Amino acid sequence: MAELSLNTRYREKQFEADARVIVFDGSRVTSSNIADEVRDLVTRRPLTRNIYIAAPFINGVDLECLLREGVAAVRAAAGLDEADLRLWMLDLREHGGELRIEIQDVAATEADGSPAGAPSGTWSPIAPELIEGWLFDLFDLSGALVDAPPGVHFTKSSGKHSTQFLRTSSTLLSTAACGFIAMAALAKLQHMQPRRVFVDTAPLLSVVYAMSSVATVRGFWASMPTVKSFSSYGGKDKLPQLTMGDMVLISASTSGGLARELLVLGARQEMLLTIYYLASARNQQRLGVVACDLTVQADKTFGYRQLESHPAETCPLCAKGFVRSELEGDQFLIDRRSVKRLRLLRATQQDDARKLFEKTVRTGAWQVPIHSTLLGRSALEFRREAILDEDGVFEKEFGRLLQRFTPSPLDLVICVGLDASMLQNIANRAGVGKALKDASIVSHAELERLKLGERKKRNALVVFDVLQDHSQARTINAVLRGICNGGNVTYLAALTAADTARAATDLDVFLTFGERGRDTFTFKSAGRVLLPYNTDESSSWSRERALLQGIANNRVLEPQLQSRLEWLQGAGVEHEQLFLPAVDGKKLQVSPDFVFLATTERADKVSQGDIFAIVSNVLACARAGEDNATLGKAPGRDSSVPAWRQTSLFQTLLCPSNFKDFNDAILRAALLRGATEQELNYVLNDVVSAEMLDLLVGQLQTHQSGGGDALPEFLLALASGRMKLTPSHTVQLQEAVTAANLPAYLKQLASAIVLTGASFQSR
Repeated sequence: MAELSLNTRYREKQFEADARVIVFDGSRVTSSNIADEVRDLVTRRPLTRNIYIAAPFINGVDLECLLREGVAAVRAAAGLDEADLRLWMLDLREHGGELRIEIQDVAATEADGSPAGAPSGTWSPIAPELIEGWLFDLFDLSGALVDAPPGVHFTKSSGKHSTQFLRTSSTLLSTAACGFIAMAALAKLQHMQPRRVFVDTAPLLSVVYAMSSVATVRGFWASMPTVKSFSSYGGKDKLPQLTMGDMVLISASTSGGLARELLVLGARQEMLLTIYYLASARNQQRLGVVACDLTVQADKTFGYRQLESHPAETCPLCAKGFVRSELEGDQFLIDRRSVKRLRLLRATQQDDARKLFEKTVRTGAWQVPIHSTLLGRSALEFRREAILDEDGVFEKEFGRLLQRFTPSPLDLVICVGLDASMLQNIANRAGVGKALKDASIVSHAELERLKLGERKKRNALVVFDVLQDHSQARTINAVLRGICNGGNVTYLAALTAADTARAATDLDVFLTFGERGRDTFTFKSAGRVLLPYNTDESSSWSRERALLQGIANNRVLEPQLQSRLEWLQGAGVEHEQLFLPAVDGKKLQVSPDFVFLATTERADKVSQGDIFAIVSNVLACARAGEDNATLGKAPGRDSSVPAWRQTSLFQTLLCPSNFKDFNDAILRAALLRGATEQELNYVLNDVVSAEMLDLLVGQLQTHQSGGGDALPEFLLALASGRMKLTPSHTVQLQEAVTAANLPAYLKQLASAIVLTGASFQSR
């Protein structure tokens, strides 16, 4: 029974017709098998005019005998009213010191019209485009041109980026396929017995075994050569010195880069074969020999269009925010990426966090460094005077910590974020000022330069205003372990921030663990909070400034945008004017019944910095995953931590339902500013992008009736490239924006969506 049937179109003068090859597997082929396959093919596809019979693992003489004694040609002729079917046998033969695939006619009818079935005995070379056409059909039927799932692109070991990948191993799933490829490969390479064969990926070992069987049964090779896979670009430098007797096979190529490097290493052109080749540039030079060129050409009836490939430095797919899936050899991605929707609920906010914010808002404590994106730090700062000055938010709690946990006697005090005078004032008000008088008080910057003389047991106190740089705390801990020599060390913080519960737990263990176990040292904090740490290269306000500067370079900014740009250029650490005003020019403020904060009293004192801090905390809790582990419910040491980020297997997107569930404009604005660029990258999933498009169109319609206070922030997120929709949804949004009656400054802002949204170029 045939294992493989491949088809291609051939041209004969002004006509085109099908040419099909039936490839028989194994060495136990019978004449009845051949006759049955021919009959079935003619029955199923009566317009086929040329049928070729190939049996890679038996020689041409044996195939001739099978056709001579069988009735394949008779059955072929019986299936046609017109006697124009041509039946051919196909074999690999030696001719003039070279191997080539030749064909011999098996006559369908005699001159008088009576059926006949004997081969003609005359061999002739087959048209090369037929072999390439059948190899293309094998490649296409096998799905070997792999498309990356939405939002993903491949990064290849050659250094190129693309959304498509040639996977030759998909074509090597039967011995019949391997045998046919082996015949095509032997016909392309120099006719000689190789001493060694090197393949770029392990699946090609099956092709080499098939080549050996095909060549040995015909007497072209005497024995099986040694074979080794060198793992493409990753292992080429470990290849031994290539010699005249070495054959090298490359599974697939889109640039010819690997062939070029192998030639430099000593491979010979006539012994270097690329099985499948698809060009990625015009007039691209092919090196070595190629079994099948998949690139469509004017004189061919098959082929794919040129593959788009990009250098890593200028890859537009990276600029779109597509996730990189690294490939090595034949590794690839086949499944559609799952989507994790980041959703905020009232239950997402923990009770301890709500109490902390009820205490800290309305004091001007929460501030945002507008253009700072320090790694290992949150996008928020806590104003020191608001928390540690007299009657400050944490002044009493911090004083009690000093009373209870200051080591006695105290030899050394390290101040981080506050100076000696502020610490002394706090201690005096707490009634422990005398404990600090005889101690050396230094800043953390002076600690490593401090010379304490001989090694002896010392007690130390480390005080932080806000502990959010955990690496800094670990560095101080490491230094103190060397100079305190077994003394008591206490770490006190007015406020401790961490991006995950696991990070907070790890910090606590690190600072307290020692030779006497977990409680060797002491670490206490008056307040604790989860806050996301910076992950994007620039803040949303830096992106906003860059956008407005870009618009200003080409046209005069509308007054509202000009004043906004001037504020951004002079802004430092701010707690107001963080969000664009509503369409009517009013500042965004918290509304009654705000879901994450009680607003029955002094709602006008709640700053935009307060709201941004609350939303940032809720986002951090939501990213903790289904278990919602927080500072009060840290995950176990051996439990996995949910990875709410982008990978080649899943993507995390801020669910558009958040903007529907929470209609407070200031909350929406804080969400847009607090979410990461990847969480707003809806180009990664067309379903979520469509949901976001519906919401944005709704905002435009609401604006017509006097609502849509968050519309400026939505348009800004799109124009700056932080929020992205799919290309088709971007076009639909542009049409909706054009139809809406927007103020001049919003039209100017929306015009930038065409520049960034359609091409998705990140600044």
